Amino acid sequence: MYISNVLQKAGFFFILLFSFGCTKVVEDLESPVLTGFSITQQPLSPGENLTVSVSATDNEEFGQVRVRIREAFSKSFGAWRVTRIEDISGATVNRNFAFAVPDSALAGYYEVSAQVSDNRGNGSVDSSLFFTILQEGVQPTITNFQTSPALGGDNSLNLNFNDTLTFSGTVSDTEGLSEVEIALQTATGSSVDNLNYALGDTIQLWEFEQFADTLIANYKQNQPSKLLIKATNSQGHLTRQVYPVNYTP
Repeated sequence: MYISNVLQKAGFFFILLFSFGCTKVVEDLESPVLTGFSITQQPLSPGENLTVSVSATDNEEFGQVRVRIREAFSKSFGAWRVTRIEDISGATVNRNFAFAVPDSALAGYYEVSAQVSDNRGNGSVDSSLFFTILQEGVQPTITNFQTSPALGGDNSLNLNFNDTLTFSGTVSDTEGLSEVEIALQTATGSSVDNLNYALGDTIQLWEFEQFADTLIANYKQNQPSKLLIKATNSQGHLTRQVYPVNYTP
């Protein structure tokens, strides 16, 4: 009987080996690809909808899609943040996601990112787009902003090597200003030069001509393509303005 049991177990093991040997494990090493990613026209205000459209393809079978909204370039947790993850299937996906901008959303610059993954866990590139939320009447106001050399008729700045760059105009907020930032950046957003002024949440009026430092445009390798002006109030609301820069080294 012992020999019989051993033979029976051996036979069962052989059947398992035969079964495994006939089962082909598919190695899916190919990641999904986003073929379309867009958002509704912006800027947006509380009560309006942000629509995110995502299209993608995969060589096998999709698993999930993720859309995430958060404040751009900030470690603040007071702004609007939301993540939506949904199960998807098939080899193609075309889906729209609607997000209502809440009244609690701080005015400022936001990032929306999208990513899809397949059943094997392969993920697409995490792609990002940016949009602005306005809160009229509660965000800082930038008035009569100008530069020297002067901004052109298209609000672009022509800047030459060794130019002296100065600023004029005001920033105001009845709740108090927290920070003013002046930044020259490359086309990809890398910093070329930066002036940052922490104001302590009590100043209601700040003048560029009086308080902003002068910049000397002696940039050779890292060259500016945009001028960014940001003002944040004590409540965290942000106003930002961007001016194209044509730089001649």
